Amino acid sequence: MTICYAGGMFMSPSLESNLFVFALAAFLGYEVVRRVSPQLHTPLMSLTNAISAISVVGAIAVTGAGHNTTMVVVLGTIAVTASMIERGRRYF
Repeated sequence: MTICYAGGMFMSPSLESNLFVFALAAFLGYEVVRRVSPQLHTPLMSLTNAISAISVVGAIAVTGAGHNTTMVVVLGTIAVTASMIERGRRYF
């Protein structure tokens, strides 16, 4: 396994490719949701609520797994926090 040096920290090739896929998925998701017609916003929001709940469960599972490296814990905590903020934001 080759380790790449990027931005002052070492990154494995799998982490680098996973971050690349995440960035592409985030951009694509934003563009897809932005182009939805107003008639579809209510069904889309109910689907978004379900996906957000799945994200919370997945983030908790990853953070609580036996891979207790610092990066996993930090990214898992950020994922849980962001998902919970997104879930709570809809009620205010």
